[in-house]
Amino acid sequence: MHPVRILAVHCGASHVAYGLFSDGPEQLVLERFATKTVGAGDPTEENWMASVGAALRELLRGEKLRGGCVIGLPGHLTFNRSFRVPPVTARHRRKIIAFERRQGLSAATEEMVWSHSIVAEDERGREIMLAVAKRRLVEELGARIRENGLYPDAALPAWLVLRHAIGYRPAPAGGALVLSVGARSSQLVYAGAQGFFARTLAVGGDTVTQKVAEELQVDYAAAEALKLRGFESTADQPVGKRERAAGQMAFDQFVRRLGAEVLRSPPLLSSTSDAARPTVLWLTGGGARMQKLPAALAERLELRVERWDLRSHVRLGPAATDFGLAPDDALLIDLVGLAAYARKGTRPEGNLLPPPFRRETFVRRRWPWLAVGALTVLAAGLAPTWPLRIKAREARAETAEVEAAISAVHRIDARNRSNLARLAETNRRIAALRRLARARSSWMTLFGDLQERFASVQDVWLDRLQ
Repeated sequence: MHPVRILAVHCGASHVAYGLFSDGPEQLVLERFATKTVGAGDPTEENWMASVGAALRELLRGEKLRGGCVIGLPGHLTFNRSFRVPPVTARHRRKIIAFERRQGLSAATEEMVWSHSIVAEDERGREIMLAVAKRRLVEELGARIRENGLYPDAALPAWLVLRHAIGYRPAPAGGALVLSVGARSSQLVYAGAQGFFARTLAVGGDTVTQKVAEELQVDYAAAEALKLRGFESTADQPVGKRERAAGQMAFDQFVRRLGAEVLRSPPLLSSTSDAARPTVLWLTGGGARMQKLPAALAERLELRVERWDLRSHVRLGPAATDFGLAPDDALLIDLVGLAAYARKGTRPEGNLLPPPFRRETFVRRRWPWLAVGALTVLAAGLAPTWPLRIKAREARAETAEVEAAISAVHRIDARNRSNLARLAETNRRIAALRRLARARSSWMTLFGDLQERFASVQDVWLDRLQ
């Protein structure tokens, strides 16, 4: 039996990556992996979409990847919020969800695509997370992926990807608190004894890069490289006091802002003595590659901060030994979350692909099979009529023969009728001639009669005969 193949495509704010997994009996197996940087530092959605399309074409050029895939969306393209639905019937629950969708975005409802996912359930009702994104952007991203021969089955918001990644790795007793720091936004997700919590933070690693670029008057690439080095000097790239001061100021501002956002989350609002309080914060994301970030967050949050390691929970295939993936590689975590979602079967919950786009993709992907099925149904419907068609053709041939014979009889009958008409005319003329002949020869009868009478009376003389 062939293993199930899962193709995950993550479109982040600064990177595009794909991972081809095979579903092993106990864990996922990463067979192929590739990544490409997109236009970093470009804030407009249109330019980001163009950069993603170019990166996808270059990433998938020459790759023999076909079939369905699951897409991961960046945090800055989606909006999510949670609400509780009391224990009501399914009909009333749908009305409540529809009402919540209209809150705050009633004027742009048609321009958005919505989805929801049940994140917790108890006797008090259900906790539902609502996700929304711009329909135009999701459809355009799906179309660009479809241009490369892939067929999107689902598009997931960033928080849902992290939730499935958390479910793939067993969480500690106090629950798992994960902070994924992206380029333009961050995702804070908690799953544990206190239920579920997800929030998108409007702060990312680009905040530090842009601040350093503004202070030092350098381009984005140079500021990013300086940030990743931790503002420390190297043998070939020295760093002066001005650079270190600008970097440290930007880094401190970033840590204060990010720490304040994390401390306002419900899982950390309880007292430190609460047993349900998370004991560890797992740190991931491309924006979290700053060397001093874990220690700075641990000091500010008074919480153990560790880089999230999912590499040990994923087995590499025979051809995947040269990927160079770090244990805490954020791209691997996102791809594992997408694969874990697909592993459970694609469901409509949490899927931000618009239904019309999904139906169109379904038809395009399966049109050869649909055509074969239609021809099979047509052939199955016509097969019982084939013997009847043969019999009908034979009956038509026999009917033609009978009609030919009848036509010959009709011609003979017409000739007979014509001859009978001519015979009747001839008989009429003969009768007329006979009457004429009798009229002209009547005197002979008279003379014969006179002769007989004279013979009987004898001695009679005629003085005159008229």
